[in-house]
Amino acid sequence: MGLLFPKYPESVLYSQVYMLMLLFNGSLIGAHLDSRVLIKEKYLLKAGVALTRLILLFPLIGLFGIWGAIIAQLSTYLFGYILGNGLVLHAMGKERQALGK
Repeated sequence: MGLLFPKYPESVLYSQVYMLMLLFNGSLIGAHLDSRVLIKEKYLLKAGVALTRLILLFPLIGLFGIWGAIIAQLSTYLFGYILGNGLVLHAMGKERQALGK
């Protein structure tokens, strides 16, 4: 990073922390919801993530600046990951109940 951007060494820490979002990438959750044709759950996930981002982003930017934006994004991805897993588990439980009857 120092070789490519010698004037911006402080950006290295920001980008390293921001890359933690890769841990909570919800692409597999979205693919699972698509494969099961769980449209209501997919819309609930997208709306919940968008609303969480709106609620967190502006106050945290005002309080902490760029760190607030990074924290808001990480929190939003973590929330989406937890909500998505919960929706998938709930849908799988409903499928098991339907098969058991």
